[in-house]
Amino acid sequence: MALVDLLYRCPRCGHDPLPGKGGRALCPACGAAYSVARGGGIRISGENIGREKRSVREVAGSLTLPGQGSSAADAPQPRLHGTPVRSEGSSVPLARTPEATDGPVGKAAPSGGESPGVIRETRARVKIASRETDIRFQGRILGFMEVFGKTREGRLRLESEALVFRPDGGSEEDRWPLYRILSVQASSSSVQITTREAGLVSIKVPDESIHLWELLIHRALQATWHARGWGRIVEFQPRIRAE
Repeated sequence: MALVDLLYRCPRCGHDPLPGKGGRALCPACGAAYSVARGGGIRISGENIGREKRSVREVAGSLTLPGQGSSAADAPQPRLHGTPVRSEGSSVPLARTPEATDGPVGKAAPSGGESPGVIRETRARVKIASRETDIRFQGRILGFMEVFGKTREGRLRLESEALVFRPDGGSEEDRWPLYRILSVQASSSSVQITTREAGLVSIKVPDESIHLWELLIHRALQATWHARGWGRIVEFQPRIRAE
């Protein structure tokens, strides 16, 4: 997992998105530099900042999700490597409710205007499972796996009531209502949703953090289930379950 998949915006000033590659990221707004520290944790440095080392949970937990200022602090945090470490040196302020700036790639929810229901949109690659095939070993069936159709590129849009994909070339868009989504599962490079109509859908967002999109979809689903009186979601996979 690249560092920017975890730090989808600058923890210090809230700039969105935070550019970087591999285990490093540099904020163009405040100049804070982030890197994966040896032995685990995240090293933060920069002019008027000094240098310090913080745990992954502390840094990632300080982020807020775009749109409504919801904190991601209570969400499960993936590890980069190693174990969390204690902070060292002087304290670097980490933003809790930043006034983030939309970057050139992702588009956060507008506060008003033409599309008030849009939470975020970005470029994406989408493929849908077309069938299942069996997995065999020495003549025995061990299980089954999905066979995906061709990958399509286009724009992915998360709305308050649906996840929408519009393929390039003017093709008809795919629209998956949130209340019809059965599960959500993310890996280091993609997020997969299971819908009642389309079945298994695999989504990649090459220009943004897949962890961010997983959290945004989770939040939108929580709001949908709450509005319908279905309870609070406690599991998103292998199937959504509420209490």
